[in-house]
Amino acid sequence: DPIPAGSRLELEIPEAREDARLQPEPIPLRVVYQDADLLIVDKPSGLVTHPAPGHETGTLVNALLALDAADGGGLATIAGMDRPGIVHRLDRDTSGLLMVARNDAAQASLQAQLKARRIAKRYLALVSGVVMARGVPGCRRRVRRRPSRGRPGRGGRRRPTSRAPPGSAWRAARRGCPSGES
Repeated sequence: DPIPAGSRLELEIPEAREDARLQPEPIPLRVVYQDADLLIVDKPSGLVTHPAPGHETGTLVNALLALDAADGGGLATIAGMDRPGIVHRLDRDTSGLLMVARNDAAQASLQAQLKARRIAKRYLALVSGVVMARGVPGCRRRVRRRPSRGRPGRGGRRRPTSRAPPGSAWRAARRGCPSGES
């Protein structure tokens, strides 16, 4: 309901918790590339990218803050103070290369390039078991993403959040059993 004109509103804003500020942590990071605008870091599996409920410390962001404190290169702030420099993320259990922006101009440019799909992302998955696409092993096939993702549209149905096709192409790079298995 609309608030009537002339109404008086009272807001209670809690004091900022002293421990709510992100702290640098000396977490080892492998930097594979860096310049004045960009870092490329090799995120290991098991490392959370940015703080979230249940993971307030021990994140890639905490490691980046320590790296920045050591080299003074700076981190972008467009994504907010809890995600300095973060352009994109990888799930905790996923390892791989992440782009980290050292300034706001670099972050805006990288995010625009990702949105326009001018930056390609590639993933390699190790799968145990048999993966078949319509009975043809190793063929190129679209893999459906979770259909529940997206924003509510008309009639309560969900619509995609991007113009990306509803799946990702995949192919078997190699088949075989690890030595000692059959």
